[in-house]
Amino acid sequence: MKKKNTIIRYSLPILLLFVLLVSGCTGAGGGTGPGVVILNFEPDFSSVESNDDVKLYIRVQNQGGMEAENVEAELTGIDPTEWGVFVKTKYLGSAGTLIPPRPEYGTEGETDTTTWDLQAPRLAGTLSQTYNPAVRVYYSYQTVATKPITLVNEDELRRLMQMGKSLPTKDTAYTAGPLSVNLVTGKYIKSTDEWGRTFPITIHIENTGPGAPGSKFKTFEQEDYPVDVRITLPNGLGTAGDCQTYQKIDLWKGKSYDLTCNLRITRAPSIAEERTIEVRLEYDYYVDATTSVTVTGTGQQEYY
Repeated sequence: MKKKNTIIRYSLPILLLFVLLVSGCTGAGGGTGPGVVILNFEPDFSSVESNDDVKLYIRVQNQGGMEAENVEAELTGIDPTEWGVFVKTKYLGSAGTLIPPRPEYGTEGETDTTTWDLQAPRLAGTLSQTYNPAVRVYYSYQTVATKPITLVNEDELRRLMQMGKSLPTKDTAYTAGPLSVNLVTGKYIKSTDEWGRTFPITIHIENTGPGAPGSKFKTFEQEDYPVDVRITLPNGLGTAGDCQTYQKIDLWKGKSYDLTCNLRITRAPSIAEERTIEVRLEYDYYVDATTSVTVTGTGQQEYY
């Protein structure tokens, strides 16, 4: 009997470590929509003569999970004076807003179009030249992620192990958009009666869209790819150390960023509790598109 107690005493820490490791395994799941996409960007005619009227059409759609605000398209890639462009920037949607898809009603994301009225530049003789107008669509967006974590009392955890049971785990869920989020809670979710026990979380942010974070009103001091991160904690959890519930980050080369934050347990569960952490990303984003127009001179003498 003495030998049996010795085996149990040395096996318990190993089982405890196993359960904690299992509880820290996480994944991520969310929509794959890229946010606002450019469906079409093209001229009414791809080949024209000098001085011909040309229309450039653009059609965009919000395919993400949140409302897009401040949606505007800026024409670039050509000399506006040469093409007679008076207004380079056009707002899209209702006052620059596009609503997202609503799967519960079977509706797609809002689509809108706008045009630029141009005049083909004058070319000498019958010279021919291909031009490449481009457009950049800016918009403001959000990605919201939630991660349920289970806090369990130390005594309850021992009872679970003795009964051969494990703790439940749930993946991070996030709204569809050009930036994805995954919250990794790690293995430190065991709670004791001692107040203030801490554990880390890592917030992995990745640019999965076709463009990059950024605003047309970028200042000299601003980050290259800025994203505002807001962390909402449930009752019983707080921040520890230099962790802040609001932080401004800069995606590395516009691709990704890992933010590690220490959380403090301010109210321990008597048995076990599931608590949900929310992370909200707020950012400006842009996507690009190009097209081509071939202009041919009329062969007539041009006077400048």
